[in-house]
Amino acid sequence: MRAFFAVLVTGLLVSACCIQPTPMPTPRPTMVNGVPIPSGTPSWDAGVLLIGTTGYDSVGEFRPLMNDFTLATGLQGGGGRHVFVAFRVKGQTPGELTMTTRVTRASDGVLVGAGVQPVTFSASDAGFDSNYSPRVVLCPTPAGLSIVGQSLKFESWAQSSENGPVLGYATVTATPLCSGDCANDCGG
Repeated sequence: MRAFFAVLVTGLLVSACCIQPTPMPTPRPTMVNGVPIPSGTPSWDAGVLLIGTTGYDSVGEFRPLMNDFTLATGLQGGGGRHVFVAFRVKGQTPGELTMTTRVTRASDGVLVGAGVQPVTFSASDAGFDSNYSPRVVLCPTPAGLSIVGQSLKFESWAQSSENGPVLGYATVTATPLCSGDCANDCGG
């Protein structure tokens, strides 16, 4: 009996060491805590990049992000709050752009959230608006940072590809507001 178990264990060890499973491709995250910030001077001569929001969904109408905004809750209703960041381009005809967005607390520059996402644009009465608004998760905040009622600095870079030159840059400061119980998630 002891010999049977020794053969069985040896067989299992040999098969485990020699069978190489096919590795799964690693998906590229669209939302990250930190992103490599593009460098260089924006190359659009007449182009202007504006940062906005679509409110509570990713495909709503562009509204400039200014003064304050209400944090949205995920569809599943669990913890965590986010903002849908929309973009408008004036003076240029963008195709698909890679948009990098970083959000920091204005008071001390501490990173709150970031994201990298390819975005397409369609003509509107005011220029070209993003067809999709990437979600940037702001809460729960890293290390329990409080952001409720504090100014946040949004910075966005437009690039023709992820490692391409910077085409446009925009920044805006706005203050998140809580609805419901989001103060628990957002350090309020």
